[in-house]
Amino acid sequence: FRAAQPLVLFTAARRLKVVDQMLASCVDVLRDVVPEANRFVETWARGLGQWQMHPDASGYLHADVVGSPPCLRLRGTPGPTHEGLSRSFQSLRKLTVRRLRISRWSCMDIRGALGYVWFYDHRGQFEKCVGGVYKNGGQLCFLARDSNEGPNTTMLCPVDPDTRYDIDASFSDADEDHMMDATITVSIDGVPQVTRSIRSLTIPLHRIKVY
Repeated sequence: FRAAQPLVLFTAARRLKVVDQMLASCVDVLRDVVPEANRFVETWARGLGQWQMHPDASGYLHADVVGSPPCLRLRGTPGPTHEGLSRSFQSLRKLTVRRLRISRWSCMDIRGALGYVWFYDHRGQFEKCVGGVYKNGGQLCFLARDSNEGPNTTMLCPVDPDTRYDIDASFSDADEDHMMDATITVSIDGVPQVTRSIRSLTIPLHRIKVY
């Protein structure tokens, strides 16, 4: 019976129309038993899962997963402390960011600073962030640290609230000064719109924040 269990479970999941959820659970289990996986992909197929909302964002920011394929929807603002959803990573080795890909990024409100997807070290403080993307006013921006002094913003392109953007950022190996080259491409419907190259300080990755 043990050998037939996978087929029985798959048949039951297909009958109940929960195959996607079952496959997502299987992938999560496999990730847990591989101690140093070198890739993290969030499809939102299991909802918010291991993402946690910071207490300081309560009452300001609301998160849920909608649509097919599923995507994260944020409503509200991060509040006064730059907090929102976060997910931490544990590894026996220091983790570094090599590539960031965001599909269907959009922001309905063109005012203020919103739509953050940022990398942080173990301290999780705004001024110690590794880098990431966000919207400031009417511009999609990339934030990186070019020194230990603090983050530096580069404008990528204007933001249209009715447009969904695909963002692909790759990061080189660090040089002897602990600096790396970040190359960011923004596309619409698979067509590249803009590419920027930015120097960025290499910092160990511990946490992703979205807000």
